[in-house]
Amino acid sequence: MKKAIITGGSCFHQNLFVEQSGKYANFFDKVIYLPNLKNENLDSFDLVVIASRLNPNLLVAESNKILSYLEQGGNVVLFGEFPKIFLPFIRWKDCEENFWWWIHEGADLPLYAVDSSHAIWNFLNIEDCKWHYHGTFLANPRCCNILINELGESILYKDASHFKGTLYVTSLDPDYHIAQGYIPKAVRFFDQFLRWVESDMHTKAIIPPPPANSSKRRFFEQGTTKLLSAPPPRHQHCPSRLLQSNFSKNMLESRQLNLENKADNDRGHHQTH
Repeated sequence: MKKAIITGGSCFHQNLFVEQSGKYANFFDKVIYLPNLKNENLDSFDLVVIASRLNPNLLVAESNKILSYLEQGGNVVLFGEFPKIFLPFIRWKDCEENFWWWIHEGADLPLYAVDSSHAIWNFLNIEDCKWHYHGTFLANPRCCNILINELGESILYKDASHFKGTLYVTSLDPDYHIAQGYIPKAVRFFDQFLRWVESDMHTKAIIPPPPANSSKRRFFEQGTTKLLSAPPPRHQHCPSRLLQSNFSKNMLESRQLNLENKADNDRGHHQTH
């Protein structure tokens, strides 16, 4: 399998290849500097990883190249946050990072597997994913949610519906923390996550998905988005979606009940004083 990573010139981009005793120096077949992406042919790679914290304006400028690669059957991994959306069907939501939850005894970062039988959990466990995240996704209904927070918002999902290739998306940023030399579990997440991606790609090659709808195409030009008309999207089965729907419904009902109980208690308190 031939892999490339698109990266930048910041210290934390370059340090990825020297930290961990140079473990990742030859991990990728090619390291592509983002400003030079316009000169590269991505079609020769089976997998392209887009590093976290890249220049968002440069990513927008190269969005058609990345989109074309996906539409031709390429596979893309996206790490980290998205201050500017450069690919279609990604619905990003900013949130404040909870960096310090772990300093409180007994505290937890609430993350949940949407489907505990999903193949990714043969490679990772929930604890591997818990350091902090840089935002959430409101995943398209045709995508397969894998990891969510307590509000049912996606932290990690897979989109095998909108392109001939597959898009693997997470707001976790293991590459950054490996390069910065802290949060040791980021190393295991990075290694095992990419092993799962490769396994998933192999499975897809054995049982290929239905062809992507070639009549649907989104172009990014000068910061605007144009969407050509297309027939309604065909449903693609994802067993986790129903579980996510039930989880979100139960979570919201529980939160509503807690608020109602609190209101009743407050009213009782005021009546006795």
